[in-house]
Amino acid sequence: MWYKEFSHRCGGFALMRFLYARVWIGTERPSVLYDLATAWLLEKKVLLPGVTTLTRLISTIQERVAERLWQRISAAASPEQQTDLQGLLARAGVSRASNLERLRRAPTHASAPVLVQSLARLTEARQLDVGPQDLVNVPPSRMKALAQYAVTTKAQNIANLTEHRRIATLVSFVRQLAVTAQDDSLDVLDMLVRDLLARSVSSGKKARLRTLRDLDAAALSLAEISEQVITAPWTDEQARAFLMEKETRITQAISTIYELARPTDDNYYQEIVARYSAVRRFFPALLRTIEFASNEAGRPVVEALAFLKDLEGKKRPSMAGALVKSVNVRRFLR
Repeated sequence: MWYKEFSHRCGGFALMRFLYARVWIGTERPSVLYDLATAWLLEKKVLLPGVTTLTRLISTIQERVAERLWQRISAAASPEQQTDLQGLLARAGVSRASNLERLRRAPTHASAPVLVQSLARLTEARQLDVGPQDLVNVPPSRMKALAQYAVTTKAQNIANLTEHRRIATLVSFVRQLAVTAQDDSLDVLDMLVRDLLARSVSSGKKARLRTLRDLDAAALSLAEISEQVITAPWTDEQARAFLMEKETRITQAISTIYELARPTDDNYYQEIVARYSAVRRFFPALLRTIEFASNEAGRPVVEALAFLKDLEGKKRPSMAGALVKSVNVRRFLR
């Protein structure tokens, strides 16, 4: 088969279509595109052009694709949204840092105020986000590259970009932030819950250590009475009289054991409930901001969270319903 000229319609024009598609969906470097173009020309039996010609062609295609990408992404934002996005480049209050730099900061430690701030950051990102339905035809890899540029460069550099590129960069940034900010909030929540459980277990174990003396005394008292009943050669009347004599002591010992003893699979729920005031500092904002879902095994927890969300703003919640949801959560945790 004879080789075709590069100017042939099955040569250079077909190569441009191939390169355009590669550049549109990917972020490959010019050197990689050059190698791909050379391999494509050899496979299609097309005479190779000069190095400069092929390099300029790749550069031109990249510029056209980038311009088309910026226009499509920026068109997804309404004029009001574009104005709000431009505000990210302004300073945040009296701070020298811009709103963009403020939103880029992920939480560095776990606490109730930090979680509230993280949820507020997520809410702000969602309000700025244009929504996935308007960007359905935009390659995610290209938006991720634009978002990464917004994360790593200064706000002033973004402000100096052309209008379409600047808006596209900010749209991609807030689109990515809407995902990462939720992950950051859930990470903080996970650390807070683990810390809450660890503190509750530690508090429960300390409380148990303080009550071991009373528990041991009650158990030894009950064991002593039981041993006398079992080992002594008494008649039924004598045993009955002895037990009636020790009734008060037996009752007190049994009451103390039931009060202080804990099951082997104890989850320290009482200590967790005692820390409700700490949870209350972030729980309403959490329920308002994040919608939880689960598989069949986690459905009781999701139902309990939905129930607690419905209770917000009510002065006298239904304790019967709260009890049912509490039982469901306990069954799931066990």
